[in-house]
Amino acid sequence: MQLPPHAEAWVFSGPSGSGKTTIAGLAGDRLVLNDETIALRPGPRGWEACATPFYGSGGPSMARTNERAPIRGLCFLRKADHFARRRLSASEAVARAFPEVMLPKRDDRVTTRLLETLAGLVATVPTWELAFKPEPALWGYLDGLD
Repeated sequence: MQLPPHAEAWVFSGPSGSGKTTIAGLAGDRLVLNDETIALRPGPRGWEACATPFYGSGGPSMARTNERAPIRGLCFLRKADHFARRRLSASEAVARAFPEVMLPKRDDRVTTRLLETLAGLVATVPTWELAFKPEPALWGYLDGLD
């Protein structure tokens, strides 16, 4: 399936069990790039989320498109019995994103470049801590985030 021309991607981040596959399963007819691992890269319209072949427990059937899309927002997940959000500062967002990056971090040059890249990402992409309950109303809640 192909994304509509002006589609935007929500990126959900967190350790195993935080709800990434649950949210992908609640997407309804929305296209899903992946339920586990995506690539983030600068693109012609800003930062993009790109599909990868590294699936979570949802498997390949969860990823309904092999595309890329500009990122609307990045959410660090926390399961809850309600919907809530808190906008993260740039330093909080970098600190939350750093452990989620699947790159070796033993080389100081790699670590420095990674931190610079993450700082660039969170300077232009809105980031939140998102508390959510696993129900389809989540997507309407996300549509209201600015």
